[in-house]
Amino acid sequence: MIEIYIYNLNYLVSDVDSKLSHNVLIHTENYDNKRKQISRSNYYYLNEKLKTFGTGTEKITFMKTGKPIIDNLFISISHSNSLFGFAISQENVGLDFEEISRFNDFRLKKRFNEDNGIEAIATKWTIMEAMAKLDGSCLNKNFLTKKPKYSKNFVLQDNMISVVSDKEISLVNIYLNDKKILI
Repeated sequence: MIEIYIYNLNYLVSDVDSKLSHNVLIHTENYDNKRKQISRSNYYYLNEKLKTFGTGTEKITFMKTGKPIIDNLFISISHSNSLFGFAISQENVGLDFEEISRFNDFRLKKRFNEDNGIEAIATKWTIMEAMAKLDGSCLNKNFLTKKPKYSKNFVLQDNMISVVSDKEISLVNIYLNDKKILI
């Protein structure tokens, strides 16, 4: 099972630093102010959810690529201009979301060789980014042709959301602002 927690930007937390572990503060210290606030809010909510698993962000370490690692759980983090959130699973997982409207660009249509509209481009892009997060690698052109083993995609508030895994995705629970939603 994969649980995805998504929050609108009005759920950003201010003065969150005292509630985060040192390793998270160090990991996010060089971000610009907006990205720092979004990332630290993401980790604040992630920490709250990890407590239900008997752990917290103090146990998170980071790969050189930034992928968070924690004992017995897999985490993937994402944000767009309007949403931020994360996925938690007992299987390796990659999550990405982006505003669909940002893909209304001729250069992207040509790059992705896609004439089926911006939603199709957004789907390809978010799958590609989610796969990089799944692998814990940097995004590169090899991901343009790589296909995920398993993926689920859905649209929420003009955002394309993609989750990928090495194993079949049987159940995805999605929460928006901590309320379970059906997609």
